[in-house]
Amino acid sequence: MTNASYERTMKPPCDIALYDGAPEDSEALRVLITVCGLDGGQPAQPARFLALPTARIWLARRAQRMLGFVATFESHTLAGHRLEVDLLGVHPEDRGQGIGAALVQRAIENWDGVARALIRVGNIASERVFASAGFAPEATVRELLVLTPPSEPAGSHDGASRHAERSEASHVPSSETLRCAQSDTACHAEHSEASRAPASETLRCAQGDNAPAGFFELLPVTTLTYCGAWVEAAAAERNSLRVWRALAAGAAAWAAERRLDMLGALPALAQRRCRRALAEAGYATEGHYRFFLRHGTDDTC
Repeated sequence: MTNASYERTMKPPCDIALYDGAPEDSEALRVLITVCGLDGGQPAQPARFLALPTARIWLARRAQRMLGFVATFESHTLAGHRLEVDLLGVHPEDRGQGIGAALVQRAIENWDGVARALIRVGNIASERVFASAGFAPEATVRELLVLTPPSEPAGSHDGASRHAERSEASHVPSSETLRCAQSDTACHAEHSEASRAPASETLRCAQGDNAPAGFFELLPVTTLTYCGAWVEAAAAERNSLRVWRALAAGAAAWAAERRLDMLGALPALAQRRCRRALAEAGYATEGHYRFFLRHGTDDTC
């Protein structure tokens, strides 16, 4: 889409350009994120986000005034290589002029693969913005559950001890019965090296005889407002509540060892046992959401 096309979507027109990390723009961006209610109570850190090789922030301006922004980054998971449209905001005084739609269009215009955004159910304005850019909602409604891992001094416990403590606290069978351990994902590492995008890791749960019992796919992410991880995929043998509990506790230990700000999971509403296990492990519900996806001409992984 040309600049003229962008300008026709807005009244009056504005300019959209990549944020280059200029110090004079950093504070204005932080203020805008706060005004839009997107900071989660923590100051945004644009410099930390832009340290990621695939991170991009597009800014909308009019007469040097910052009107809106959109932040994106690439990821690699078992589902493939995606562009994550992570955060979109327009100043409350400038909404309803097509600025959000123009920002999303600019952010994805050179992306030929799958692009993804997470939108809260009932956020009609965001749904319309992404629909206008070619995104379609998944049928599945999901519950967002977020854990803030406890802060522990480095070296105070080993990983096995932390896992055992969380297992006991959340009524999970001991590690003698079910064991969770990280396993390598070599195909992800190859994709990540080629694209410089973060790759997911797999936390597998096994029974005493090493028979597979379930897994969590964990994607480390750094955004404008936090360093954390997302549970991208999950499964438990026979939908066992015991396995879900072990995985929830194991993921909490994994996040605590890495001193992450948060760990988020998005189980489908139909995954009642998974949701129950996460809630028992201290994950707090943040509402219901849907993924919106846009499939480009090249959506291979």
